[in-house]
Amino acid sequence: MKMLKNIAQFFGSVNGKVLILSVVLVFVLAFANAQRNQLKHGTTIVKVEEGTGKNLVAVHDVLDDVYTITGNELGTTKSTDFSAKEVEDKIEQNAFVYNATCFKELNGNMRVEIDPQEPVLRIIPKNGEGYYINAQGQKFKLSNKYAAHVLVASGNISEPIYPTDSLKTETLQDLYVLTQFIANDAILKGLVGQIIVDEHNDLVLVTKNIETQRIILGDITNLENKVTRLKTFYQKVLSVKGWGVYKTINLKFNNQIVAK
Repeated sequence: MKMLKNIAQFFGSVNGKVLILSVVLVFVLAFANAQRNQLKHGTTIVKVEEGTGKNLVAVHDVLDDVYTITGNELGTTKSTDFSAKEVEDKIEQNAFVYNATCFKELNGNMRVEIDPQEPVLRIIPKNGEGYYINAQGQKFKLSNKYAAHVLVASGNISEPIYPTDSLKTETLQDLYVLTQFIANDAILKGLVGQIIVDEHNDLVLVTKNIETQRIILGDITNLENKVTRLKTFYQKVLSVKGWGVYKTINLKFNNQIVAK
């Protein structure tokens, strides 16, 4: 009997210790969870992806946008008081941000990754403010701090910047297609400095070499064929006669080149 009593006392003691440890563990986990939910804004990390539009986005502006959602008092805002989606939506209101991704790390840091707008063409319309066209074929405003080194299109362009969601006129749509074509052709990319829409709505390429030439494309119909004829003309004619002989090369007519 004495042995059974001692065994019972032992297990009672063990169960008591297990209960105490369980209670302590619950409090420790609760405290750790509270600490994890406490955001320290000094550890907000903003990463701007590389690209032609990187300099359009200022990190301090992004932080200001973050703090309008989370608050700016160190250690006072709970991560449960707002969602990452709220932060993303706020940042994406910045005209120079194409996409924002926000997530909270286990150590309490907030990480914000920014995809900036990627300008591919700058538009100078005949009336109204200028703007950029991005890689997705959407318009966004110019920056008053930074100018992207991209092709410029000017002349008979009337489409305004708003709405920004898409390109409405055939002129702008053709300019976008032409810009993509130039970007993917090594020779044209090194040759063309500007695009002009003339009074006849013809697309005209202006070269950026010392002896400036105007290359009249007309529209973007048979664009690849027109560029092939241009390269053949350079190789077989200008390589013999010299670059500065002709100031205008007209490719708008089928299967022929008119040079002046």
